[in-house]
Amino acid sequence: MRIGNQTTRWKCLDNIWQGGEELVNIGLPHSQLAPAWQILLLGDGSPTKHLRLLTSEPIEVDVIDMSTVGNDTDDAPFNLEMVPGPRLRRQVWLKTASGQRLAYAASW
Repeated sequence: MRIGNQTTRWKCLDNIWQGGEELVNIGLPHSQLAPAWQILLLGDGSPTKHLRLLTSEPIEVDVIDMSTVGNDTDDAPFNLEMVPGPRLRRQVWLKTASGQRLAYAASW
């Protein structure tokens, strides 16, 4: 890069860690990079992946209910109408491999 009459070089960062897809999915030890930074840098928007990065444990999906709701609005969020019927409601717990429940989720 040239600024005025001077040429400047880019600042190459010193890597403290790098990894392929498998290592990125597992995350780093929390002593190496705080969970919040891992979510920001390694997260893909998935709550399951975010919980994995926060807990350093595999996350399991425990299906607690699957019910046919047909064309009923099912007291769901207003945009459920965008999902063509008949509908199936799925409810799950997201939990650690050691059994700690972390989140509840429902989908149609």
